Amino acid sequence: MFAIEFTSTRPQGAAPYYSLVVREEYSLGSDPSCDIILSSPDILPQHVGLLVMRQSEANAEAEAAGGEGVYLDPPEGDGLGEQDPLVVFLTVLEPEEGTAAGGVVYVGDTEVPPGGSIILTDGTEAQFGASAAVVFHFRPLVVCVDSDLFHPDQAQDYLNLFYRLGATVCEVPTLNLQLPTPIGLLHCVEELSDDLSTVIALACGYTIVQPTYVLEWFAALAQKASSPLSVLPPPRRFEVPIRTVVNAATVTYTRPETDSAPFSLYPIPSTAVKSRSRESLFENQVFYFFTEAAAARYRLAVQQSGGTCVFPTEKEEALHNVRLLSVEQTPAPADRQPTDPFPVNFYIVVDSVAEATLLNEGLRGSSQELADFLEEAEKAGALYLPIIGDHTLFSSLLSNRLSLRPHPPSAPRSSRQRSNPWT
Repeated sequence: MFAIEFTSTRPQGAAPYYSLVVREEYSLGSDPSCDIILSSPDILPQHVGLLVMRQSEANAEAEAAGGEGVYLDPPEGDGLGEQDPLVVFLTVLEPEEGTAAGGVVYVGDTEVPPGGSIILTDGTEAQFGASAAVVFHFRPLVVCVDSDLFHPDQAQDYLNLFYRLGATVCEVPTLNLQLPTPIGLLHCVEELSDDLSTVIALACGYTIVQPTYVLEWFAALAQKASSPLSVLPPPRRFEVPIRTVVNAATVTYTRPETDSAPFSLYPIPSTAVKSRSRESLFENQVFYFFTEAAAARYRLAVQQSGGTCVFPTEKEEALHNVRLLSVEQTPAPADRQPTDPFPVNFYIVVDSVAEATLLNEGLRGSSQELADFLEEAEKAGALYLPIIGDHTLFSSLLSNRLSLRPHPPSAPRSSRQRSNPWT
């Protein structure tokens, strides 16, 4: 979408900003029937027409009309960009019969004559009449549709449809965007589960929605250019069913944007930028991924959320972290309790299959390698090391709250109890 923001004194009765999406032409003028009404003596009843379209389409229109345009080169780099970005095709409307002159329109230092047209891109400044100065800002809506979560034909249909509506589409969630500041980041699923792309989307701040929400968003915005985005349907109207292996009934999803203004432009609520971001969710936490399956699924999300990852092949690195943390956190002898676990921010992460095996067969019956590591960690100074299933990382990402729920810790040999499930 494009947002029109005033850089001059706003005409009386004008909205703080106007939002434009792909639809039939918007009209700007002083007539009450216009989509954008600017009540000023130097604004004609029908002053200009504004049409949002892809750059290639606008270029063809400009060539056909013999007009000139401000053209935007495709972005460079490896990030997600727009090879055929949205632009605004502005046409200065012809004066009404019997009127001496048409409406005055300047784009930069260029005056566009009546009947002329010009292509506007992100950051283009324009002036309507003698005093209404505005700037056009491109605010992409990034929509991710992972082909692994839908039938391939259905995924492609969604990508094509959302692209035609004006979205910036991708198959994999990413923060490496060669784009202006997005109005929103959406990841489409039928149900919310711990598949790899959804885990990454959660960590990167994408809102998880069903595909119907994207259609609803564009349809609501297309109705009226002056509608504030805060009145658009919030994502809770399209709550996504949550499917998890463990504790499905207790898992809640906290969206990255505020409930009251899910896609607000001016200003961006502080809660949408800080309080609900996952970027520091796992800060100061060390996760030793003991199984490759857990590492493959969660390492990027943990790193994106501020956590430290140690991988299955890095046993010595894991023991080094245990030694450092144990020295830092060992309580004084007078304060020490026999059940005090330390270090408190080092976790051994296993996938769901390994977790089930540990619960059913105990530690030594299922993983002699893990039992050996725990004994070496004990010698390195660790009193207890919690073992967590990787699904608890998913629960934390969903709720945006550190809720790792470790299993009862494995105690050192000198104090193991029969009730310990790993023994």
